[in-house]
Amino acid sequence: MEERRSFHFVSFTLLRNDETLKYYVAENIDLRERKIKADYIMPDEASRHPDCEKTGNYDNDFNCTQKKVYEYIIKNYKLPNVKSAGQLKMNVAFSIDTQGMIKVNKIEGGEYWFQKEARRVIENLPKLTPTFYRGMAIAVSFNLPITINVK
Repeated sequence: MEERRSFHFVSFTLLRNDETLKYYVAENIDLRERKIKADYIMPDEASRHPDCEKTGNYDNDFNCTQKKVYEYIIKNYKLPNVKSAGQLKMNVAFSIDTQGMIKVNKIEGGEYWFQKEARRVIENLPKLTPTFYRGMAIAVSFNLPITINVK
């Protein structure tokens, strides 16, 4: 029987109040004021697009995948019929599961038909290799900004 485990990363920094001597969860402004750089857990291996060669460097693998994802979207996104011109911005929140499958969680901005097409394209991306932390596949979430210029 396969052992099932899951990781849940919660990233926060605790600071101590000098007057009360109690700890509290720091806000970004607290960190900036005290010139503290938060040190968060980084996965060992980024999710990779099938056309990206494994380099062993998280940033290189992540950047290659990001580039391939944008190329795929540009190539496969079919602009819905619209009557007015302008710029449309959407933010797509999606996750990559432990099997490398992509699921759109939420789309903000844009109009219904543009959102529907963005969902279709992103959910039809090729299967990715999953992200790994200490040798174990983990699910990760991303936000993908998309800007469309309608002429």
